[in-house]
Amino acid sequence: MKFKGKVSLWWLITLLFVNLLFIYIILVTKSMLAKAGFIVVLVIADVFMLSWTFNNYVELKNDYFTIHFGFAKTNVKYEDVVKISETNNPIGGSALSLDRLLLVTKNQTFIIAPKEKEAFIAGVMKHC
Repeated sequence: MKFKGKVSLWWLITLLFVNLLFIYIILVTKSMLAKAGFIVVLVIADVFMLSWTFNNYVELKNDYFTIHFGFAKTNVKYEDVVKISETNNPIGGSALSLDRLLLVTKNQTFIIAPKEKEAFIAGVMKHC
């Protein structure tokens, strides 16, 4: 079962702001070398930010689940899950929403934001 990550309006505004800011800087910069540098930085930033936006989900499998966030992918065994609780902690985590879940395992702690939080928790608990 696949649970898409929630993407909040604040993230979309941030994405738009960063792009508009860089486009403005590129347009007003006189040096072609500096323009090229800003274009390279914008492309690299967009590759990461867009991958976070569109490759953001958790997939439940038989013995484990996989957290996908951008280019990162982490497998978590159900037996390693210690606690799942709701959080609004804005610090860290692979979540583009403040409506988050704190996922504590034996070895790591994750912050994720599945759109269907209750269904995700039920799916994980079914395997624990």
